[in-house]
Amino acid sequence: LDCKASCFNYLYHKKCGGRGAIEVFDLKPVPKIYSGQSALDVYEPEAPSKGCYHWGNGYSVLTREIKEDFKYMSQRVCASHCLMETRWKYFGLADGRRCLCGNKIQSQIIPKYYCNASCFNYLYHKKCGGRGAIEVFDLKPVPKIYSGQSALDVYEPEGAPIDMQPMIPAPSKGCYLWYLNGDHRDFALKYEVDEDFKYMSQRVCATHCLMEKTWKYFGLFD
Repeated sequence: LDCKASCFNYLYHKKCGGRGAIEVFDLKPVPKIYSGQSALDVYEPEAPSKGCYHWGNGYSVLTREIKEDFKYMSQRVCASHCLMETRWKYFGLADGRRCLCGNKIQSQIIPKYYCNASCFNYLYHKKCGGRGAIEVFDLKPVPKIYSGQSALDVYEPEGAPIDMQPMIPAPSKGCYLWYLNGDHRDFALKYEVDEDFKYMSQRVCATHCLMEKTWKYFGLFD
């Protein structure tokens, strides 16, 4: 079976089942952690790290520091601010809450365990540099797919749960025949969400299944 069909109106490399085939995923609700900000960052691929470097005491490392009164700090927060300013090559996190941007790394690399400070007001296990240390990442823009809607933004249609959202990327259960035993009345999953979707992704499908009732799985096909 081939579950390699590109998701409708979404990022080309994201797959949503195939012709006559459905990829099935565990539907696992996870808590939202901030008003307007979800647990999304926990399950997204992280930015490519260039390593941990000495910071301060003559080591500027990256040339531009973003001076903002941040309510919390994460890779997404810092990278978004660097992307807004100019086309920087790197962004960096230091001291748990400091955000820097630059085009050249001007310091000496040190062991990763020096970058062990928890991100300010964020998830405990997420690290944002360290005391006297900065972790530097590649700043890689991804395309927005709709005005005001990023390909990685939270998807919250009307009626979506207030305190929960699906875990994305979801654990795959594998690729299956869409129709069982050649019977077009016997589907791999019993319920299909009937909506005029503007685009399709794991998040879109899982969110709608989560809104309907407590389903165990969701699936993407065709």
